[in-house]
Amino acid sequence: MLAQKYLPRGESESLFVTGIFSLLDRLLGVEMKDVQASIKPSDQVGAALLTRAGPMART
Repeated sequence: MLAQKYLPRGESESLFVTGIFSLLDRLLGVEMKDVQASIKPSDQVGAALLTRAGPMART
């Protein structure tokens, strides 16, 4: 909800998805690279999940 105040709608929705997906590896008991292979996130979301890099990882 905080991101909605400061970012365009698409970007704030991507932050929400990134946050939800960031726990999938632990919930499913698999490596994040395997999670990414299944869900195929955008490049920004994928970088945040796999390497904790990029604009989505810093927020």
